[in-house]
Amino acid sequence: MSEWISVDDRLPEDALHGVHDAYPVLVCLNAPYSNVSVFSVKTCVWMNNDFQGYPAGATKVTHWMPLPEPPQ
Repeated sequence: MSEWISVDDRLPEDALHGVHDAYPVLVCLNAPYSNVSVFSVKTCVWMNNDFQGYPAGATKVTHWMPLPEPPQ
């Protein structure tokens, strides 16, 4: 399994063509409106050079990692 990558260090590779080059990634999100460090881990899609498919608003993607290859 890969290590978590901070969004401050690096983002996933370019995916600028909508669904044609989008791919799933695992993301770590901060808990909205919280004074403690509580995180959620979700699967979302990297599309148009942005994380898609997670609760937006107060949540912020802090780290990400590529999904492992599926079993054969």
